[in-house]
Amino acid sequence: MGRRTLIFQLVNISQLLQEISGELHPLAQEKSPAINLDFADDLNTKTIIGDCLELHRLFTYLIGNGIKFTNSG
Repeated sequence: MGRRTLIFQLVNISQLLQEISGELHPLAQEKSPAINLDFADDLNTKTIIGDCLELHRLFTYLIGNGIKFTNSG
């Protein structure tokens, strides 16, 4: 009931976060906090093993809530 099969694969974490940042940029502009991605030099090429869709949902939720619940700045 409600179970989803996770699909583990290599995920480029910086690429995933850049994609999410682009998707949430219009929401951030409405409230005026900027989304700034500042990666350590070695993170640009880092991959992790995980379910890409679930990681996308997780980071979208976290960053989206940060935007929603930040009044300014």
